[in-house]
Amino acid sequence: MREPWSHLHIDVIEPAMDSMADNVSNGVRYHDAGHINYMFEYLQETNTPYSLELDLAIWYHDTIYDRDPDKESRSASFMCEQLADYYHPSIMSAAGKLIMATVDHKIGKRSEYSYEGPVRNAIIRADLAALRASNSDLIITNTIKLLDEAIALYTDLTSDTIIDNSVNFLANTLWPTVVQNALDDPEHVRFWNDVGLGIHVAIGSLKTLKIS
Repeated sequence: MREPWSHLHIDVIEPAMDSMADNVSNGVRYHDAGHINYMFEYLQETNTPYSLELDLAIWYHDTIYDRDPDKESRSASFMCEQLADYYHPSIMSAAGKLIMATVDHKIGKRSEYSYEGPVRNAIIRADLAALRASNSDLIITNTIKLLDEAIALYTDLTSDTIIDNSVNFLANTLWPTVVQNALDDPEHVRFWNDVGLGIHVAIGSLKTLKIS
């Protein structure tokens, strides 16, 4: 049996797990520990080299998940507060930058990010891996989870409005980003093509839910 990709001690990940459990009690259905585990499974599947900063960033990138803006920066701040006694500030800073890479999911060209580029790009791919069309059943399941999550968080919006907003985000924000990522990350172009197809599956699923 292969060793799990994540190597962190329970004392380090416990605050993240507790925070995500609180999020679930508030209606979060997708951005939970299951999402974190899937990200690590993707890294293991692709034989991604271990990185302490990446390990920390994945565990903590969705620890603050609500309807308010700047969730990523608040998650990074939460990580720094909880782990100040465990790691040097340089480690925390590097992990925080990786968390912030999940804001727009834009792959960085190597010339722009030099050393941190491969690790930065790994968290972006891992965060979007569940959208791969090759996992069509998972996409539909996660689309429903994301919709339920949004309905629970945005109680002032109708489900049709939330679906419209989600379709708009997928089609007009995430899809162009994925197309550009395929150009900027040629070593993983098949992955990005798969994600692009998965976005269309998710859009179709949302439209079906609205019709029904």
